[in-house]
Amino acid sequence: MGFGRMKSKFLDAVVDLTHLRDRGDEAIYLLQLEFVDPFGRNRKHQSDVSIKRSVAVQHRASFTALSSANAQVGVVEKVTDLEVHVLLLGDERMVIGNRHEPEFKMGDSIVVIERLDPMDTDRQMSFAVLPHPLPMAKEMLCLQSVNADVLDESGELLFRMSADPLFKGGCYDTRVAT
Repeated sequence: MGFGRMKSKFLDAVVDLTHLRDRGDEAIYLLQLEFVDPFGRNRKHQSDVSIKRSVAVQHRASFTALSSANAQVGVVEKVTDLEVHVLLLGDERMVIGNRHEPEFKMGDSIVVIERLDPMDTDRQMSFAVLPHPLPMAKEMLCLQSVNADVLDESGELLFRMSADPLFKGGCYDTRVAT
């Protein structure tokens, strides 16, 4: 079906949608999303998508972003398997979930970024911890997700696969319509 490509000052993302087979009145597609993340890592995510065979589909790459990102500098006070305890400038303390990516140890300088939680349907904010100084341009913090979209012939979104550009494990499928 070809490739959907989107370039921005943040990333270059490529989406491919391949028809795999038909099953009853549904067509089964393989949706693939590829991009190089802000840390220079090659990322590839894929998902099977079922769409009614009567629907003509198209695909695209898209991005979601905040207009700005709240970032604070701090120092790691303690690291457990589940949490990173952070002392921010001004003596404020925070406890943030430990994603183990990157690995932190006591005394490391870090940046805490407030960002949308991609798994929260209420669009709540969560926190991410990155090394200080940032290994990327600070504008990249606004980038919330890289998306592979499947649309019908009128452009209505049918399915979205979203990848978190900061953390390797984050990829989420969302069926938008049938």
